[in-house]
Amino acid sequence: MWTCETFKEFFEKEKVRKIATGHYGSDPTFLFNPDGSFNQDNWNGSDLIRRYALHCWDGDIIDDRVKVGFACDDWTVIIKINKDTYVIEWYKSRGRTDRITKNKKPITLSEYVELLNILEIENF
Repeated sequence: MWTCETFKEFFEKEKVRKIATGHYGSDPTFLFNPDGSFNQDNWNGSDLIRRYALHCWDGDIIDDRVKVGFACDDWTVIIKINKDTYVIEWYKSRGRTDRITKNKKPITLSEYVELLNILEIENF
């Protein structure tokens, strides 16, 4: 089960690993700001929901809750759980996650971690 702290620790380990093994582009920047708000300037920020969706194809529906859309290098994942709708968007396989919202508002770190736990997404 994820917590805000374990997700931050996961990112730090990933960051060290990516820098040590060499990578293209800038060093990783966390998906969230220190106050827990979504960081629009994230880069390789360890978005586990995005990694989860990259194993899918356009139109895939995962356990009736997650729909993956892909069109001309633009990715959109829509997740509906109870009355909540989450949208994750990014371009190609580049490092930035462009947008993550919950009910049309930017998602917070605690909401993201809660979603990881609901979807039972592990570190992969």
